Amino acid sequence: MPTLSLVSVPPESISRAHLQALVDNQIAEDKFIEYKLTLPGVEEKDKAEFLGDVTSFANTAGGHIVYGMLAVDGIAKELRGSLTKSLDSDKLRLENLIRDGIEPRLPSVSVRPVDLEASNPAIVICIPRSWLAPHRVKMNSRFYGRNSAGKYPLDVAQLREAFLLSESTSERISNFRADRLLRISSGETPVTLREGARIVLHIVPLQSFTSRSAFDLVKLRDDTDNFQPMEAIGFASRFNFDGVVTYSCPLPSHDYVQVFRNGIVEVVDVFLSPGERTIPSLGYEKELLQYLPRYVKIQKNLGVEPPLFVMLSLLGVKDCIMPRTWSFEEAHPVDRDSLVIPEILVESFDFDAAHVMKDAFDAVWNAAGFPRSMNYDEKSGKWVGKQA
Repeated sequence: MPTLSLVSVPPESISRAHLQALVDNQIAEDKFIEYKLTLPGVEEKDKAEFLGDVTSFANTAGGHIVYGMLAVDGIAKELRGSLTKSLDSDKLRLENLIRDGIEPRLPSVSVRPVDLEASNPAIVICIPRSWLAPHRVKMNSRFYGRNSAGKYPLDVAQLREAFLLSESTSERISNFRADRLLRISSGETPVTLREGARIVLHIVPLQSFTSRSAFDLVKLRDDTDNFQPMEAIGFASRFNFDGVVTYSCPLPSHDYVQVFRNGIVEVVDVFLSPGERTIPSLGYEKELLQYLPRYVKIQKNLGVEPPLFVMLSLLGVKDCIMPRTWSFEEAHPVDRDSLVIPEILVESFDFDAAHVMKDAFDAVWNAAGFPRSMNYDEKSGKWVGKQA
């Protein structure tokens, strides 16, 4: 039997049966759902109204707008379809409005057509709670929240609270990263590591710092393909105080993957032995591009919600160089022990790892005296792995 709420239904799984259940059970509009018979018009006021509805969900607790539903006094009465003339063009129009009409940009909104018997589909806008809130409608500079009666403009006090929460979240993420890097540098790691320079990758869901999320890590027992440390041939795993850790054998290990109970993934790899001062420019980029999607899949399987912050750091790399036999650029030793690269926002689980990591890789090459990562084609921007 279909659920009487769309809250727990993945966007790609919403069907006619789910929408019909809203009618059959006379489900009323509330904080999480709103019904519309027709799609937004093309007038400025219609666009502003639509964007206000979308941001009100995003700024509060998330929810759905169902187009093609006749409602009487806010109660679902009949599925009629959204009266779209061209599904593809209408879907694209709504997606463009959301992309261009909201600031800051709102990630992870899904515009989902749902087939009905009359061949005139309903359209469901699936809006997750945003961890980048508050969002405003660009064309009227208004911020909206939402309660059981619908959307309402945020007042000064509510706006101040929303911005303070946003700043607090950013600060907490930065503090978490700084604390973990200090512990790793000091040898306070879940397993004993070999000596040498280290790559540290953190994949941090915003959700982990805006709600009391705790995931069932027992699921990871069956996820060994994604949970494998980088470059590990033999590895073991165990529960620990923070969650679950997988590490290469024998000890001391050269890498580990720690999954925290709140969904954060920490990856540490000893990629240079003591005395080695040449960064394997091709090797480390290739490994990260191969394993990043696997570690993100761990989070998806656990039920983590995007967006995510991907954060790359290199520790113990002072005086390291990049090889330069293939380049006219002059290599320079890295002038500091730690390269802590700015975080990268990943808006959904559907992402291209090479595109996501380009700025981070460029920053490492910059530290070694080069204008960009030489493993990317300069014209296309695609990762091609030029180095030998």
